[in-house]
Amino acid sequence: YHTLNQAYLQENREEIQRLFDLCSRFQGRAARYVSAAGGILLDSRRTAACTTDFEKVRKEAARLAAHDRIRVLTHQSPDGDTLGCAGALCLGLRALGKQAQFVCADPVPGKYQSMLAPLTVQTFDPDFVVAVDLADPQLLGNLRAQYESAADLGIDHHGSNSGYAYETLVDDHAAAAAELLTELIP
Repeated sequence: YHTLNQAYLQENREEIQRLFDLCSRFQGRAARYVSAAGGILLDSRRTAACTTDFEKVRKEAARLAAHDRIRVLTHQSPDGDTLGCAGALCLGLRALGKQAQFVCADPVPGKYQSMLAPLTVQTFDPDFVVAVDLADPQLLGNLRAQYESAADLGIDHHGSNSGYAYETLVDDHAAAAAELLTELIP
C-alpha cells in the first residue's frame, strides 16, 4: 500500500486544489456533452421514427372535407384508442358542419360512455366511411358483412393493417391511431 506523504501534500496543497477544481470542471463539461449527445441521439431517433406521410394526410383531409355524411367504424371490443379516435373525429367533423356518427359491433364500455356522451345518434346514409384503429375487417365483428368493403379511409397504427380500405393512413411507429388524427384534424 502506498502511504501519503503529509508534508508533500501540505506543501503542494494549492496546486492539488487547482488540479482538483480543473478536473471537476472537466467532469461537469463532459457530463453536459454526454447529455447533449444523448438528446441529439433521441431527436434523431424521433425523426427517423416519424414516418407519417404528411402529404398523404393533407390529401385525405381534403377528401374527408369534401363529404357531408361520414360514418366512423371502430373495432369490436372497443378500447380507448378506437373510441377516442371515433369520438374526436366525429366531434371535429360536426364542428365543420358535417353529419358524423360512429358505429361499433359491441356496446361502449361504461368507462368510455361519458367521453362519448356529446355524440347524439344521427341517422343518415353515409357518403364516406372511415375506419379508425382497425387493422383488419375481421375486427368489425358482426358488422363485417355490412362494412368490409365500404371503408373509404383507414386510419391505423398497426403495421399489420391489411390495406382493406380504399385509402389508408398507417404509421406503425405511432403509439396510437389518435396520433394520426392530430394531423388529420387541424
